[in-house]
Amino acid sequence: MKPEYVSTAILLIITLLVCGAGYYVTEIMQEEEMVAVEDAIKLARMEKAEVEQLLVEESTTGSMATEAVGKWKARYKYIPEEMTTPDIVNYLEDLTARGFEAFNISLTGITPKKNFKQYTFEVDGTGYYNNLYDFVWHIENNRAFYRISNLNMSYAAVSDMNNSTGVERRLDMVNFSFTLDAYFDGAEGLSAEEDELIEVPEELLPEHDPAHNSFYPHVRTDLPSNDELLVNIESARLLSVIGGRAVVEDARGQHVLSLGDRVYLGTIVTIDPVGVRVIARLNKGGVMQEVELRLDAPHTEAYRQAQGNAQISPIRNQR
Repeated sequence: MKPEYVSTAILLIITLLVCGAGYYVTEIMQEEEMVAVEDAIKLARMEKAEVEQLLVEESTTGSMATEAVGKWKARYKYIPEEMTTPDIVNYLEDLTARGFEAFNISLTGITPKKNFKQYTFEVDGTGYYNNLYDFVWHIENNRAFYRISNLNMSYAAVSDMNNSTGVERRLDMVNFSFTLDAYFDGAEGLSAEEDELIEVPEELLPEHDPAHNSFYPHVRTDLPSNDELLVNIESARLLSVIGGRAVVEDARGQHVLSLGDRVYLGTIVTIDPVGVRVIARLNKGGVMQEVELRLDAPHTEAYRQAQGNAQISPIRNQR
């Protein structure tokens, strides 16, 4: 073989080897490295996203933990280690000493829970709405840990005797029933000692007085009895008006009334010595009325003559 052909063949072989090596390096070795690099980039991005998510969760959890610690430090309920049914009955009797016609309580069970134990009572009775509201307010806001649920109320008209006058009267009350839970024997750390609990500012507590009594009738067809034996201004007779006082007479005798005095169904709102009259504003079953008493005509003229018009005039010298 001629030398020039040998050189050409060698160059051709070298060229093929270089091209093959370049193809191997570019298409096979570098492709594997690119895949590995891309996988590493994807993994890094996933780890970054996971770290960011963990940071967000840490921030949220930290806020929740701060809020929970704040609520825990702000707790003001006390769970005693021991509690007996006489303790509960005495506590409830103190809260219901006034304003209740009946207050019945019966124990239905003692339930052990994970972090505490509880007594459960069924309660029913009859009382004034305002007093029942006051009872619920104290149960919900006092230190002792009690809870009321399933509260039901309905209007009740109760007949009673006025001990001062012996006259029967009607009392506007409510019948009620509810479930009462009393908690005790809490887990360690669940409740601080009673003297360590914070004092709740009064402005943070709910209103102590009810805004409205939905069970008190605003309009009646029947009027309450005059159990306090007040002056019935509609059947009374005006005898005289002296200064800021009026003398009236009814079936029980004579009475002296002043401005603001209570009468049957209302109060005295006007005593007029010049016009010789008395006005009372009455609430007759939710309908407001004003009743005016005047002196009888002959008495009126005599009264005005006695009252007279005082005039002063100079005395002339007599000769």
